[in-house]
Amino acid sequence: MYETVCKLKLLKPVFRQQKRLKGNLTDNVRQAKNFLDKAQALFTTYKEDIFLDLVKNCRRVYSVAVKLEISMLQQRAKLRWLKHGDQSSKIFFQFLRHELKHTITTVEASLLVTPVTLSEVKEAFFDIDIESAPGPDGYTSAFFRNAWPVIGQAMFQAVGEFFRTGKMLKQINTTLISLIPKVSLPRRARLRQGDPMSPYLFVLVMEIWNLLLRFRIKEAADFQYHWKCKDIVNPAKSQIIFSRAVQQERQQILDYLGFQEGSLPVKYLGIPLTSSRLTIADCRPLIDKVDTRLAGWNNQILSYAGRLQLIKSVLTTLHTYWASAFILPKGVLKTLEQKMRQFLWQGSTGSRNAKVAWAWISKPKEEGGLGIRSLTTTNQALMLKQLWRILQNDGTSIWVDWIQRYRLRHSTIWTFNGALGSWGWKKMLKLRPLLQRGVIYKIGDGSSFSLWQDAWHERGPLCLIIPRGPEVTGLPLSSSLSSVIQSNQWCWPASTDADIIGITSQLPPLHPSAADCISWRSSSGKFTFLAAVSLIQPTTPRVSWYVLLQGNFKIPRHGFILWMAILEKLSTMDKPWVPRAENGCVLCGGKSGSNGHFWNGRRVSVGRAKDGEGLTSLMRHFEQHWQP
Repeated sequence: MYETVCKLKLLKPVFRQQKRLKGNLTDNVRQAKNFLDKAQALFTTYKEDIFLDLVKNCRRVYSVAVKLEISMLQQRAKLRWLKHGDQSSKIFFQFLRHELKHTITTVEASLLVTPVTLSEVKEAFFDIDIESAPGPDGYTSAFFRNAWPVIGQAMFQAVGEFFRTGKMLKQINTTLISLIPKVSLPRRARLRQGDPMSPYLFVLVMEIWNLLLRFRIKEAADFQYHWKCKDIVNPAKSQIIFSRAVQQERQQILDYLGFQEGSLPVKYLGIPLTSSRLTIADCRPLIDKVDTRLAGWNNQILSYAGRLQLIKSVLTTLHTYWASAFILPKGVLKTLEQKMRQFLWQGSTGSRNAKVAWAWISKPKEEGGLGIRSLTTTNQALMLKQLWRILQNDGTSIWVDWIQRYRLRHSTIWTFNGALGSWGWKKMLKLRPLLQRGVIYKIGDGSSFSLWQDAWHERGPLCLIIPRGPEVTGLPLSSSLSSVIQSNQWCWPASTDADIIGITSQLPPLHPSAADCISWRSSSGKFTFLAAVSLIQPTTPRVSWYVLLQGNFKIPRHGFILWMAILEKLSTMDKPWVPRAENGCVLCGGKSGSNGHFWNGRRVSVGRAKDGEGLTSLMRHFEQHWQP
């Protein structure tokens, strides 16, 4: 055994050398694809044989690189998603989507319950091998094929009777369904709980039953609900809430509808409904939910990296549902972030002594942070999605239709008076400057956009920039943008007004071949949560050392400690909260025990440190690739 272990240990340097020679497989694929694109461009331009050979060689190299990357991803997905799913989540969920996708379409599923046709029965008989016997009578498939003009109709009627009644003669059922011959006194065997076939049969039966119900409801012209289910609204479970304007007709409405009178605030679909501003007391259930999660984690021994993973995957998502409905109070968001900060550094709430400011932690990893997204940024991005839905108005939301018909009416989201409406609506309208930064108007003929009330101009809606614009130009407030476009060119009325001249000198380009559309300022042109976050979140210069912390094969706990060391936040002897040591450095015995001494002093000996070579190589890597 010892000899085998030693031999296996000697193989590790070979594998490490092989990994270094192959390099980053993903980068290899990207570089090979770039070379292939350049070679194809050269061949397209010059049409020479030498460039054709170059394309073939580049395609061969690209194929090998792709195969190596796929092999690496398959190995990672097979070995790491159960214990380290957070390191391979993209591959894991791609596998789940592949496994859980429907194998047949809805149309194909509906064909399973349609009556059997003569062609299907004939096809089934003719698919049987000639030497196989379909029944206990010994007739082969060759007999049915040759005699089909004579016996085809009879066989079709027999098969159709089985599908209609579900019954089969004992003479046929002897060996046709089961290959084990039936006996005179068969043993009774039923499906029971825990049988491996039970879930599959249950799903199959429920799917067929669902399809049969849909067909019956669609075909039944006199379909009605059961008399016990005819009341769609249950008066016993319903309440009506009156505004202050309705006083005299209150009792008449209650008597007519039969509802109970309710009062705000109430909890509806998990969130509070209030007539006034949302307070911290109204959001207490959300804070208690976070406290409940933290209480279950306080007794566990977790490293910094473990706490960081719980914060990013659990705590930062608990408020998402609330943040999608309205803008949360700043006090609530501050309290939640305070609990996350305390849990990250001390493992419990109520403690202090944070080593790194939360504003720095909330930065992306490329900018030196830990990638914990700010709760305020998340809340604003989710509310921008609601404003984007109002702006799109694609007819898929009842709430958007109500806003367009009863709230905006003849105005737009850009020009609506922000002082009118509920507190939630006012808070949402305050995000319009952020929305304007992310929206791009692509103008075709201009018939879908308002000339004065849409933010198609880079300075915003013209009616807010030039209030006297309709009067000066003679174009009414309801004019569309097409009124100043003729022959695919801008054609504004002649005016000596300085504001009109300034507007017409900064007009956006037209797209005559395309229709009017609104897109988001992203690579795909579609609104996404991440695109909204990147728009809101302030950016700072990237740091050069973030690559040391990246990669699926790096240990998160070591990466967190390295991150603290780079920021000089380790509990070294030069920190005021660390007790002073008489001998200074605990490794080399020097007088200095600062963070810089550990990384730049190069006094760590192999005798005093278990991994002296690792520390030396790390410091050498710092000297070559990182400039503080």
